[in-house]
Amino acid sequence: MTVYTYNDVARRFKRLKFGIAICLLCANVLFIEAQSMQPLPQKSEADQFSSETINKSRLQAFEQRAIQKVRDFNDYLVLIADDGYDIELRKFALNSALSLFSSPASSVFLVHVSSKKKMTIEGFLTEQLNEKRVFHIQNIKPRQAFVKLGNSYQGQLAFEYREGKKAKQKAAIEIVILKIEKQFGSETRWIWEVKLGNITTLP
Repeated sequence: MTVYTYNDVARRFKRLKFGIAICLLCANVLFIEAQSMQPLPQKSEADQFSSETINKSRLQAFEQRAIQKVRDFNDYLVLIADDGYDIELRKFALNSALSLFSSPASSVFLVHVSSKKKMTIEGFLTEQLNEKRVFHIQNIKPRQAFVKLGNSYQGQLAFEYREGKKAKQKAAIEIVILKIEKQFGSETRWIWEVKLGNITTLP
């Protein structure tokens, strides 16, 4: 019977974690690439994506997609802060997390996190990479329904977060639906897509 030492088990577990992380990131990249290669939608479907307004049922679908993006953001945060992974993989996760937001300049102000000062999402993620803080998001739910403002729709989600073993805090994150240029085969169209925005601690 083969007897494994603690170090043997630790190395095997680390390789397993690395493999899982690679699979998750590759799946995300393949999904994005598949979307860019998809054929041009039929007219009725295309009208829903590129119309000037969005109906109630599609707004609800965008809200669920935004909740999933916050979950994805949390998964990326865990990977970014874990120095058990290769640094290039962690940087790749950082860039993937940034792509969830409408702008790298989106602001973050979270009590008990970093130096308690407002910073950009890009600065926040870079700090997570360098400081390797354990940060978790949970209990994500709608806080403010989408409202059309100019050429976009804006709403809010609420969530709870915890850094390490510190007390839980509540926060809100802005969500915005805006039009982006997207490739469908050899053609491009402007379609609606939901992105994350500013994050702030709630009282």
